[in-house]
Amino acid sequence: YLHANGGVSETIDLHSDQGTGINSINLNSDVGGITLAAGLAAANSIVIDASNAAGGIDIDAGTGGIVVTATDGAISLVSGTGAINVGTDAAAHTVTLGSTNTTAATVVQSGSGDVAVTSTDAVTVDAAGVLELNSSAGVIGIGNDADAQAINVGTGAAVRTITVGNVTGATAVVLDCGTGDLSLGASATAHTVTVGSTNTTSNVIVQSGTGGVQVTSGGVYAMDATDAVTIESSAGTIGIGVDAVAQNINI
Repeated sequence: YLHANGGVSETIDLHSDQGTGINSINLNSDVGGITLAAGLAAANSIVIDASNAAGGIDIDAGTGGIVVTATDGAISLVSGTGAINVGTDAAAHTVTLGSTNTTAATVVQSGSGDVAVTSTDAVTVDAAGVLELNSSAGVIGIGNDADAQAINVGTGAAVRTITVGNVTGATAVVLDCGTGDLSLGASATAHTVTVGSTNTTSNVIVQSGTGGVQVTSGGVYAMDATDAVTIESSAGTIGIGVDAVAQNINI
Protein backbone atom coordinates (compact mmCIF):
# COMPACT_ATOMS: atom_id res chain seq x y z
CA TYR A 1 0.00 0.00 0.00
CA LEU A 2 1.65 3.21 -1.24
CA HIS A 3 -0.23 6.31 -0.12
CA ALA A 4 0.78 9.94 -0.54
CA ASN A 5 -1.11 12.66 1.28
CA GLY A 6 1.29 15.58 1.29
CA GLY A 7 -0.45 18.29 -0.72
CA VAL A 8 -1.21 19.18 -4.35
CA SER A 9 2.44 18.76 -5.45
CA GLU A 10 2.91 15.24 -4.02
CA THR A 11 4.37 12.54 -6.30
CA ILE A 12 4.89 8.79 -6.05
CA ASP A 13 7.87 7.73 -8.16
CA LEU A 14 8.95 4.17 -9.13
CA HIS A 15 12.41 4.56 -10.61
CA SER A 16 14.82 2.07 -12.18
CA ASP A 17 18.25 3.66 -12.79
CA GLN A 18 20.17 1.00 -14.75
CA GLY A 19 17.67 -1.56 -15.97
CA THR A 20 17.89 -2.01 -19.77
CA GLY A 21 15.42 -4.87 -20.23
CA ILE A 22 11.80 -4.54 -21.28
CA ASN A 23 10.80 -5.53 -17.73
CA SER A 24 13.05 -3.19 -15.71
CA ILE A 25 9.83 -2.12 -13.95
CA ASN A 26 7.14 -4.81 -13.67
CA LEU A 27 3.55 -4.54 -12.48
CA ASN A 28 2.18 -8.06 -12.01
CA SER A 29 -1.14 -9.44 -10.82
CA ASP A 30 -1.33 -13.25 -10.82
CA VAL A 31 -5.12 -13.73 -10.97
CA GLY A 32 -6.50 -10.18 -10.90
CA GLY A 33 -6.42 -7.13 -13.11
CA ILE A 34 -4.39 -3.93 -13.18
CA THR A 35 -6.20 -0.59 -13.22
CA LEU A 36 -4.74 2.83 -13.98
CA ALA A 37 -7.22 5.48 -12.85
CA ALA A 38 -6.66 9.24 -12.82
CA GLY A 39 -9.01 11.89 -11.54
CA LEU A 40 -7.29 14.81 -13.28
CA ALA A 41 -9.52 16.83 -15.64
CA ALA A 42 -6.96 17.20 -18.44
CA ALA A 43 -6.27 15.76 -21.90
CA ASN A 44 -3.06 14.17 -20.54
CA SER A 45 -4.41 12.80 -17.25
CA ILE A 46 -2.76 9.44 -18.11
CA VAL A 47 0.48 9.49 -20.11
CA ILE A 48 2.28 6.44 -21.55
CA ASP A 49 5.52 7.71 -23.04
CA ALA A 50 8.30 5.75 -24.76
CA SER A 51 10.63 8.74 -24.73
CA ASN A 52 13.56 7.26 -26.67
CA ALA A 53 13.53 8.30 -30.35
CA ALA A 54 13.50 4.63 -31.34
CA GLY A 55 11.11 3.57 -28.58
CA GLY A 56 7.85 1.75 -29.20
CA ILE A 57 4.73 0.72 -27.29
CA ASP A 58 3.49 -2.87 -27.47
CA ILE A 59 -0.04 -3.75 -26.26
CA ASP A 60 -1.05 -7.42 -26.44
CA ALA A 61 -4.36 -9.04 -25.59
CA GLY A 62 -6.04 -12.42 -25.85
CA THR A 63 -9.58 -13.27 -27.00
CA GLY A 64 -11.00 -10.62 -24.66
CA GLY A 65 -9.87 -8.02 -27.18
CA ILE A 66 -8.89 -4.37 -26.75
CA VAL A 67 -11.51 -1.68 -26.21
CA VAL A 68 -10.70 2.04 -26.43
CA THR A 69 -13.63 4.23 -25.40
CA ALA A 70 -13.85 8.01 -25.28
CA THR A 71 -17.11 9.44 -23.97
CA ASP A 72 -17.89 12.15 -26.54
CA GLY A 73 -14.18 12.85 -27.03
CA ALA A 74 -12.01 12.43 -30.11
CA ILE A 75 -9.66 9.45 -30.62
CA SER A 76 -6.58 10.33 -32.68
CA LEU A 77 -3.87 8.10 -34.14
CA VAL A 78 -0.88 10.22 -35.13
CA SER A 79 2.26 8.64 -36.62
CA GLY A 80 4.21 11.44 -38.30
CA THR A 81 5.74 9.95 -41.44
CA GLY A 82 5.15 6.38 -40.26
CA ALA A 83 2.40 4.13 -41.59
CA ILE A 84 -0.85 3.41 -39.74
CA ASN A 85 -1.93 -0.21 -40.23
CA VAL A 86 -5.31 -1.60 -39.20
CA GLY A 87 -6.00 -5.32 -39.52
CA THR A 88 -3.07 -5.98 -41.88
CA ASP A 89 -1.91 -9.22 -40.25
CA ALA A 90 -2.22 -12.58 -42.02
CA ALA A 91 -5.41 -13.65 -40.23
CA ALA A 92 -8.95 -13.76 -41.63
CA HIS A 93 -11.04 -11.14 -39.84
CA THR A 94 -13.62 -8.41 -40.44
CA VAL A 95 -12.48 -4.78 -40.32
CA THR A 96 -15.27 -2.23 -39.76
CA LEU A 97 -14.85 1.55 -40.01
CA GLY A 98 -17.67 3.91 -39.18
CA SER A 99 -21.25 3.57 -38.07
CA THR A 100 -24.68 3.69 -39.75
CA ASN A 101 -26.28 5.34 -36.72
CA THR A 102 -28.27 8.55 -37.42
CA THR A 103 -25.89 11.29 -38.68
CA ALA A 104 -22.64 9.30 -38.32
CA ALA A 105 -20.13 10.13 -41.09
CA THR A 106 -16.95 8.49 -42.40
CA VAL A 107 -14.26 10.45 -44.26
CA VAL A 108 -11.47 8.77 -46.25
CA GLN A 109 -8.99 11.27 -47.64
CA SER A 110 -5.44 11.68 -48.90
CA GLY A 111 -3.08 14.40 -50.09
CA SER A 112 -1.04 13.93 -53.26
CA GLY A 113 -0.88 10.19 -52.57
CA ASP A 114 -3.43 7.75 -53.95
CA VAL A 115 -6.39 6.07 -52.29
CA ALA A 116 -6.38 2.37 -53.23
CA VAL A 117 -9.12 -0.16 -52.46
CA THR A 118 -8.20 -3.75 -53.29
CA SER A 119 -10.29 -6.87 -52.76
CA THR A 120 -9.83 -10.49 -53.85
CA ASP A 121 -13.63 -10.83 -53.73
CA ALA A 122 -16.55 -8.43 -54.32
CA VAL A 123 -16.53 -4.68 -53.64
CA THR A 124 -20.02 -3.30 -52.98
CA VAL A 125 -20.88 0.39 -52.57
CA ASP A 126 -24.49 1.17 -51.57
CA ALA A 127 -25.97 4.52 -50.64
CA ALA A 128 -29.42 5.79 -49.71
CA GLY A 129 -28.46 9.24 -51.02
CA VAL A 130 -26.44 10.56 -53.95
CA LEU A 131 -23.51 8.39 -55.10
CA GLU A 132 -20.90 10.33 -57.09
CA LEU A 133 -17.63 9.44 -58.82
CA ASN A 134 -15.63 12.46 -59.99
CA SER A 135 -12.10 13.45 -60.94
CA SER A 136 -11.05 17.08 -61.31
CA ALA A 137 -7.66 16.34 -62.92
CA GLY A 138 -7.73 12.89 -64.50
CA VAL A 139 -9.66 10.34 -66.53
CA ILE A 140 -12.40 8.32 -64.83
CA GLY A 141 -11.90 4.69 -65.86
CA ILE A 142 -14.51 1.95 -65.42
CA GLY A 143 -13.49 -1.47 -66.71
CA ASN A 144 -10.26 -0.13 -68.20
CA ASP A 145 -8.18 -3.17 -67.17
CA ALA A 146 -7.73 -6.00 -69.69
CA ASP A 147 -10.16 -8.32 -67.86
CA ALA A 148 -12.84 -10.20 -69.82
CA GLN A 149 -15.76 -9.38 -67.51
CA ALA A 150 -19.13 -7.84 -68.32
CA ILE A 151 -19.94 -4.26 -67.30
CA ASN A 152 -23.56 -3.61 -66.31
CA VAL A 153 -24.97 -0.09 -65.95
CA GLY A 154 -28.56 0.38 -64.85
CA THR A 155 -29.52 -3.30 -65.32
CA GLY A 156 -31.42 -3.55 -62.06
CA ALA A 157 -35.16 -4.28 -62.42
CA ALA A 158 -36.30 -0.78 -61.42
CA VAL A 159 -37.83 2.11 -63.37
CA ARG A 160 -35.10 4.70 -63.88
CA THR A 161 -33.68 7.12 -66.43
CA ILE A 162 -30.11 6.41 -67.58
CA THR A 163 -28.31 9.40 -69.06
CA VAL A 164 -24.92 9.29 -70.79
CA GLY A 165 -23.26 12.52 -71.92
CA ASN A 166 -24.33 16.17 -71.83
CA VAL A 167 -24.91 19.09 -74.21
CA THR A 168 -22.10 21.35 -72.96
CA GLY A 169 -19.83 22.76 -75.67
CA ALA A 170 -18.04 20.15 -77.77
CA THR A 171 -18.95 17.23 -75.50
CA ALA A 172 -18.78 13.95 -77.47
CA VAL A 173 -20.12 10.45 -76.78
CA VAL A 174 -18.42 7.41 -78.33
CA LEU A 175 -20.00 3.94 -78.40
CA ASP A 176 -17.58 1.37 -79.76
CA CYS A 177 -17.34 -2.41 -79.99
CA GLY A 178 -15.13 -5.13 -81.43
CA THR A 179 -16.47 -8.03 -83.50
CA GLY A 180 -19.56 -8.25 -81.31
CA ASP A 181 -22.82 -6.47 -82.11
CA LEU A 182 -23.96 -3.04 -80.97
CA SER A 183 -27.65 -3.00 -80.00
CA LEU A 184 -29.75 0.10 -79.32
CA GLY A 185 -33.22 -0.50 -77.91
CA ALA A 186 -33.35 -4.05 -79.33
CA SER A 187 -35.21 -5.59 -76.37
CA ALA A 188 -38.67 -7.13 -76.75
CA THR A 189 -40.46 -4.21 -75.09
CA ALA A 190 -42.46 -1.52 -76.89
CA HIS A 191 -40.58 1.78 -76.86
CA THR A 192 -39.48 4.63 -79.14
CA VAL A 193 -35.85 4.80 -80.26
CA THR A 194 -34.66 8.22 -81.43
CA VAL A 195 -31.30 8.71 -83.12
CA GLY A 196 -30.16 12.24 -83.95
CA SER A 197 -31.64 15.68 -83.59
CA THR A 198 -33.64 18.00 -85.87
CA ASN A 199 -32.06 21.11 -84.36
CA THR A 200 -30.39 23.58 -86.79
CA THR A 201 -27.40 21.97 -88.58
CA SER A 202 -27.36 18.66 -86.70
CA ASN A 203 -26.43 15.69 -88.89
CA VAL A 204 -26.93 11.90 -88.73
CA ILE A 205 -24.67 9.47 -90.59
CA VAL A 206 -25.51 5.76 -90.90
CA GLN A 207 -22.77 3.82 -92.63
CA SER A 208 -21.39 0.32 -93.11
CA GLY A 209 -18.65 -1.55 -94.94
CA THR A 210 -19.46 -4.51 -97.19
CA GLY A 211 -22.09 -5.75 -94.74
CA GLY A 212 -24.85 -3.44 -95.96
CA VAL A 213 -27.45 -1.35 -94.18
CA GLN A 214 -30.84 -2.90 -93.42
CA VAL A 215 -33.93 -1.05 -92.15
CA THR A 216 -36.88 -3.23 -91.07
CA SER A 217 -40.23 -1.89 -89.93
CA GLY A 218 -43.37 -3.72 -88.80
CA GLY A 219 -45.45 -0.62 -89.53
CA VAL A 220 -45.15 2.49 -91.66
CA TYR A 221 -41.65 3.38 -92.83
CA ALA A 222 -41.53 7.10 -93.62
CA MET A 223 -38.72 9.26 -95.00
CA ASP A 224 -39.36 13.01 -94.82
CA ALA A 225 -36.97 15.81 -95.70
CA THR A 226 -37.18 19.57 -96.23
CA ASP A 227 -34.31 19.28 -98.74
CA ALA A 228 -33.23 16.79 -101.41
CA VAL A 229 -33.64 13.01 -100.97
CA THR A 230 -31.02 11.02 -102.91
CA ILE A 231 -30.94 7.25 -103.44
CA GLU A 232 -27.91 6.06 -105.37
CA SER A 233 -25.93 2.91 -106.01
CA SER A 234 -22.45 2.98 -107.50
CA ALA A 235 -22.21 -0.75 -108.15
CA GLY A 236 -25.67 -2.37 -108.04
CA THR A 237 -29.35 -2.21 -108.91
CA ILE A 238 -31.80 0.08 -107.11
CA GLY A 239 -34.95 -1.96 -106.47
CA ILE A 240 -38.31 -0.61 -105.32
CA GLY A 241 -41.12 -3.13 -104.79
CA VAL A 242 -39.14 -6.00 -106.37
CA ASP A 243 -40.36 -8.73 -104.03
CA ALA A 244 -43.29 -11.10 -104.79
CA VAL A 245 -45.86 -9.14 -102.77
CA ALA A 246 -48.74 -7.43 -104.59
CA GLN A 247 -48.63 -3.75 -103.74
CA ASN A 248 -49.12 -0.27 -105.09
CA ILE A 249 -46.16 2.03 -105.72
CA ASN A 250 -46.99 5.72 -105.77
CA ILE A 251 -44.50 8.26 -107.10
